[in-house]
Formats: sequence, C-alpha cells, structure tokens
Amino acid sequence: MAQDTRPAAPPRFLRESFHRNSGCYLRRVPLAVLVDNILLQLSLADILSLRKVDKAFFILTHEVTIWKHFFWQLDMPTPFFYENPYRFAIDPREFDCERLVARSIMVEDNWRSTYTRAVHVDTFAFGFEFFEMKVMPGGKYIVASATRWLSPDVEREYFVIILQLCGPPDHIAPKMLLCLNTNTRVHRLQARFMLLEGEPSLVMAFVTIRYKRGHEGSIDLTGYEYDDNIEANVDYWWHCGDISMTDLEVAARDSVVLETWHSIIANHGHDKRIDCLVLGMRNDTPIAAFIEQPNKLMVYDLNTYGSEGLPFHSPSPYSWVRSLRLLTSENRVMAIRTWRINGVDQHSVEVYDYINTAVPQPPVIFVPLGRDGPYTSFMISEPTQMTEFPANSPFPRATNIPSHHLHPPISIYAMRQTPRSIEHYLIWALDADSVSPTYQVQSSCFIPTSRYIYETFNWEVEMIPAVHRPLVYNSHPIREWGIVTDLRRYLPRLRSLERAPYDGKASFERAPLVRRSWHETWQPTRALSSIGLIPDSVFSVFNDASTYCVGWDETSGRVCVCTGPPYKMTLVDMARDIQPSQYLDIWRDQSAGR
Repeated sequence: MAQDTRPAAPPRFLRESFHRNSGCYLRRVPLAVLVDNILLQLSLADILSLRKVDKAFFILTHEVTIWKHFFWQLDMPTPFFYENPYRFAIDPREFDCERLVARSIMVEDNWRSTYTRAVHVDTFAFGFEFFEMKVMPGGKYIVASATRWLSPDVEREYFVIILQLCGPPDHIAPKMLLCLNTNTRVHRLQARFMLLEGEPSLVMAFVTIRYKRGHEGSIDLTGYEYDDNIEANVDYWWHCGDISMTDLEVAARDSVVLETWHSIIANHGHDKRIDCLVLGMRNDTPIAAFIEQPNKLMVYDLNTYGSEGLPFHSPSPYSWVRSLRLLTSENRVMAIRTWRINGVDQHSVEVYDYINTAVPQPPVIFVPLGRDGPYTSFMISEPTQMTEFPANSPFPRATNIPSHHLHPPISIYAMRQTPRSIEHYLIWALDADSVSPTYQVQSSCFIPTSRYIYETFNWEVEMIPAVHRPLVYNSHPIREWGIVTDLRRYLPRLRSLERAPYDGKASFERAPLVRRSWHETWQPTRALSSIGLIPDSVFSVFNDASTYCVGWDETSGRVCVCTGPPYKMTLVDMARDIQPSQYLDIWRDQSAGR
C-alpha cells in the first residue's frame, strides 16, 4: 500500500491506550508505525484474532488503511471508498472497504464452490426502459442509458442515469442521483471511477447519432441498430463528462436528483462510426479513446482536452477493429482486428505505440488469432486500476509488491459460431515483482486456455467479461430483445504452465485471502455451471418480458437484469453484506467523548 500521509487524529480512547508510557511495549509504538509497519504485514486471520484482544485493538483494526491493503490483495476492479481527511478517525463511512473485502471473499467462496448459488434476490418496478448498463465496482452505483415514454402523444425522452443502491441487505432499493436528458438514444456507454484534477469522479462517455445537414428525417433512426450501415445519413457524436463523488454523496444525502453534469468534451460529428470506446490512464493522465471505424484510433486528454489521432495500417480495404484495451504501463494500445481477404475473415491481436500522426502505422506486435471461421464477437477484460491511481487518493493503490506476486492476466474471450463455443485466451504479465504489470503479447499466448462448446443449446450464450469472474447468461431469442433463461458462472482451469513467465516459480492459481482449512488446495475445477437458488418467481419475470440489458460487478458479486414491459429491475447477489458491530458504534462514540 502507498504510504498514508494524512494527519493523525485518533479518538481520545486510542490516544489514552497507545502512548509511550504504556505498560505494554506494543502500545508504545506510534499508531502510524504500528499500522503501516506491523499490522499491514499480518494476515486477515491475524487481524481478526487481534481484534479480540481488547477494546483498543477492536477499534484500531477497523482502520481503513488495513482494509484497503487487503482489498488490493484481492486484485479486483477498484471502487471508490470514502476517505476521512484524518487518519484513525474510525469514520462509519470508511467501513465500506471492510464490508467489500468480506463480501468479495464470500463471492470467491461461492464462485469456486461445486454449486454456485444466489444468496439474495430483489425485484422492483422501475419506470424506465434500459438499453445499456454498467454496475460499477463495489455494486453501489449503476450507470445506465434509458428512455421513458409517458404517453403516445409525447415523444420519447432519453437519459443517462446514475442509481445508488441503498437500504438494508434484505431490501435494497435504487435511489436516482442523476437524470441527464440526452435528447436522443445513447450508444456505447462507458463509465469509470477516475481522478480528474485530483478529485475523485465518476466519468461517463457515450456516443449519439445525429442527422447530417440536409438529411434530416431521411431515415427513421428508431428503426435502425447502431451497427447498421447508415453513415451516409448521420454523424456520430461522442460526449464525455463527469460527476464528482462529493456531489453524488451530497445528492444521496439530500435526496436530490441532479440534472446536469460537468461536460468535458462534446465532440463534433464524425463521418465514420465510433466503436470500442474506453476510459483509462496514460502517464498518470486520464484519457478517453475510441476507434473511428474502420481503422483510426482517437485519444483525448481529459485534463487538457487535447486530441491525438493514430490511423492503423490495414492489409485489406475490408477491415475493422473489434475490441480495444489500453496497456497503461507500456504506453501502448492493444486492438483485435478482423479483415476480409478473398471472402474469408481473418483475425489478429495487434499492439501499437501511441503516436500522433496522420501516416498509417504498422503494429509493433502482430499475432494471428483463432482459426478460420466466423466469430460473433471478441471481448477483452478491463484492468483492475490498482496501479493507475497516485498515492494519497481514496482508491486502493499498490506500491510494495510481495515476492512473486501475480498480476491479473488479460483475458480475451472469442465467441465462435462453428462450433458454437467460447474460446478463452490468457496473456500473463512478465514481471511478477513490479508495481505496474507489463504484458508480452506473443503467439504462444494465443492457444485457447479453455474452450466451452454449447452446440447442443437451443439459445444464445452471452458473456460479460471480467478480471477473474466472468458472467455468462443464456438468452432465448423468442422476442425482439430475447429473454434470460439462465445465469452461469464461468470458471476455467488456468493451466499451461509450460508458458509460465516465471518458469513455474509461482502458481497460476490465485491463492485465496482466507483459507478454510489447513489441507485446502484451492484448485478450481473447470466449469460453466448454472447459478442456483434463484426463485422461480424471478425467472417468471424474465420469461414474461423481454430482457433489455444485464449488468455484472465481480467485486461485489452483484448481477442486475432489466426487463420490460412492465419495466422491472432484478438484483441477484452472490454474497451477503456484513454489518458493523454494534460495539464499534458504542465504543467509537465513547472514545470520541459522546
């Protein structure tokens, strides 16, 4: 963990318990030294045992620095955590980090178990029709594009909304924090927690379609999909903006619905379709990047609003980019491209250096991907962001890497038509002991680590990629949008030790943060099994209406399925929330003199 430089302001009880004249030598150590140099070296089981010593250690072991350290060890996508300006204040809002660590451990146990199950399901009515959705890391916020049609005489209204999921674990309810009117439907929605000019923010980006001048009303945009060939009639506009986390917390506290955001960029129209929109970091600078099809990368600096363009060299006039990922540590970008030669589609993984140029650039790394044959889609897992945030930010940040620490691999998922299957490729980081991972893309990486064939299914299989726990769901196309017939966990065996970058010094299997018994081996079995214990009443909701979108957060183990009409939102939780001990509240008030 990064060194915490916040000024210390411990409550009175801790000041009276930890001082240089104490009879216990351990209590003579300054609190900052005790936490940063001793407690951060202990295991989670040791911390929980230390919590039982007495009231002072019970309070001290709730310090958020300790739990951010454990969260970093989980290698999960990074949420926003409230951070008190002072250390050791034991603020109730800082308990979210400890709660999420416990929840993520329960999700891991559930995900790797023989029978993965849902532990809680909530369904509630919602007056919006959803198109796209992002369940943010931590499972507390949802960002979605939606529409509302009040009556046949009134035109549809389109929005980008932010929901906060609040309430007790057995009765969660959504609270709307932002309702941004976009005038037209939003496409390619992306959202990410980022630091903008040092302030934690929720950054959102999306694309809208507008008629070109002279083509107004030439086609009915509601009758076309985004991928249809309508470039002769429309321009593609992309928008990027943010809401500070402070504003979101104030809106949640005061039950206010915001109607505006801080618009960063509202870009002019592009003649070509915009795809593969991503948000990320480059040289500690927040950026947004997208592909202007077929082969041009655009990168925008979200601090200075400057832009760069990088056209890709194309071996064929019929080529397009299918997926994109920023390689933050290497200052490069990785793209999956498809090109058509003599009527046959070929696929490749290509890596490019960031160069602001008008001359088409060849890739610095080119690796053919997959076999001949049609692929419906390619997906790349997103980074955890653990190495993207600077020190002294309210996000977990790693600096001291344990020996042989394995950075999460990059997963590439290819959905294949013949045979109908999921192909999973892994790209491992080369440097185990560094703060920032470096990935070596080479041909040996692109032998499928696992393949799951579902040729016998009578429905389509969709996947939401993730760092460690991708979610798979079956959709039956009996209606315009299809219905969800099953939710499945995807858990492959991470094999292929002959390609290990450390010559087998470290296992590819990720060790758990908590072991349940001394003889535990923690070797998962390759499986793609249904998530059980979902009530039949919930699946009846799915079957009675079309499914508009599915969201998934692997950190909290929360699935969100939106259906309609009638428009409903269903939350499926793979773990329970823990609540703060009542003793913590009582003793914290006593130590503060209340």
